[in-house]
Amino acid sequence: MQGQNLSKWRTTLLLLAALVGTLAGVLAFITISQRAEVTTVNDSILFFNLSSNPNQVTNLSTYSGEKLLLNFWAPWCAPCRDEIPLLNSKIGNIEAANVRLIGIAIDSADNVSQFSAQLPLNYININAEHRGMAFAQQLGNDIGALPFSVLINAAGEVEQRHLGELDENILGSWIRP
Repeated sequence: MQGQNLSKWRTTLLLLAALVGTLAGVLAFITISQRAEVTTVNDSILFFNLSSNPNQVTNLSTYSGEKLLLNFWAPWCAPCRDEIPLLNSKIGNIEAANVRLIGIAIDSADNVSQFSAQLPLNYININAEHRGMAFAQQLGNDIGALPFSVLINAAGEVEQRHLGELDENILGSWIRP
């Protein structure tokens, strides 16, 4: 009898923890997705070194003046993995709208390489390792969750932010020729 009560308590606690986690995720989504302000991406953002190798500089300054869709992801992130086929299938539409899609991976080079061998990305991908999350935070990802996408116009203004998996409706509303 005591074992059954303990099992019920554990189940109840697990369900409660899942509910709290879900509510926190929904609150974070609403907080980030409904930001209305336009943030200008300054040179410090464009020149933010995404490489963890001090002898290598990898930044977005090459793309200054272009409309960018930055997609922060990681191989261990299930929603990130789920949205890659959509991004791969829509790269033609994205490029036709004069938008440059850049994936920013947040994991070790080995893990990203192994994942990309199984599911290639049909767009530019920068492996930023742990520095990618600091970069995402500068662009408005205050809670450090993935996936996180940012649309930056050619003038360097953040037009859209989205925390969570992109779907066709969101992507379609962001990408118009």
